[in-house]
Amino acid sequence: MAWPIDRIRRKVKDRLSPERYRHTLAVERLAAALARRHGADEAAARRAALLHDLARRWSPSRLARHARGHRLPVPIPRGTPPSVLWHGYVGADLARRRFGERSQ
Repeated sequence: MAWPIDRIRRKVKDRLSPERYRHTLAVERLAAALARRHGADEAAARRAALLHDLARRWSPSRLARHARGHRLPVPIPRGTPPSVLWHGYVGADLARRRFGERSQ
C-alpha cells in the first residue's frame, strides 16, 4: 500500500539535500498540475514526483551494487562505468520496496 503524501515528503526531505528537496517540491507541483490538466491521478503524480530522485545522491558504485543486487533491468553496456542516470531505475526500485509504490 502506498504511503500518504505528507509522510513521503517528510522521509524524502531527510534523504535529499536542501537544494534537491526544493527541486523535488517544484516537480511535485508541476506533476500535480499536469495530472489535473490531463485527468490523471493527482495523488499518484505527486508521489511519483516526490520519489523520483531518491537515489540521486548515490555514488555510481552504490547505484551499480544496488542494480546488480536487485537484478534491475538497467541498461548496462559491457565495459561502461556506472552512470548517475541509473538513479532513476534505482529510485523506482526504492519507491516500490520502501514506499509501497506500484507501477500503473
